[in-house]
Amino acid sequence: MQYFQALKLGQKRVESSREYLNKIADGKAMPALALRDNKTNVWEPVGEENLYAFVDESAGFVLTDNSGYILALVDKNGTSKSIVQGVTKD
Repeated sequence: MQYFQALKLGQKRVESSREYLNKIADGKAMPALALRDNKTNVWEPVGEENLYAFVDESAGFVLTDNSGYILALVDKNGTSKSIVQGVTKD
């Protein structure tokens, strides 16, 4: 797939994921990656799937604030499409 085709398709998928996450996160969602990271010269958009991952410091990441976890919507390869910070257990 050509770069701009992959980018446009990826941007549509990211925006769709962001809209979904905004509905459940009070409009605080941010867009993430539109293209899948790979080690080839083939451009691929992020996948259509909306799987989720919670990130905290036990995952090896250092969170810069104490407002809660990071919730990420990811595709089947774990590529982040949309994230929201400050998610609590409530």
